[in-house]
Amino acid sequence: MKYNVFTYLVGEGFSNIFKNKKQAFTSFGTMCLIMIFFGFCFIIVGNFNHFIKQVESQQGIQAFIKKDATEEEIEEVKRQINEIAEINTIDFVSQEQALESVKQRVFRDRADLISGYDVSIFKPSYKITLTDITKTVEVKEKLLQIENIVKVTNTDDVIEVLIKIARRNKNR
Repeated sequence: MKYNVFTYLVGEGFSNIFKNKKQAFTSFGTMCLIMIFFGFCFIIVGNFNHFIKQVESQQGIQAFIKKDATEEEIEEVKRQINEIAEINTIDFVSQEQALESVKQRVFRDRADLISGYDVSIFKPSYKITLTDITKTVEVKEKLLQIENIVKVTNTDDVIEVLIKIARRNKNR
């Protein structure tokens, strides 16, 4: 396209904008509103996906060990847990830490209510996070097969809802 034709078309475009002010303003306003709407949708979906990933990374399993397990048995349990491929992180929670956690979470303002209890009412445990949250059932079964683990807990309801929401968002 020649330079003269281009300048002519641009000039005609600007002159028609000033001739048809109402239609030009309406078209421009509509385009701005649509871009703002899509921007908000993009921000909301992006934040929601980030929130889902953050909650997934914090979801985990807690494997409780026998109360009378020795230090060697606890280390052996950790070694066996490390052999499971889907494990991301492992954090040991001692009986003392469990007591402090209960004091802070349950008895926030009235920690004196639990002051008479001994740490022996709690079992040592490992808090475990997974690399893939969809593998929770398989990992739970593998953990229950380890000798000194007596109980494995997780929040199945939350995990199932997160998996469903994440799959729906990926399909859209």
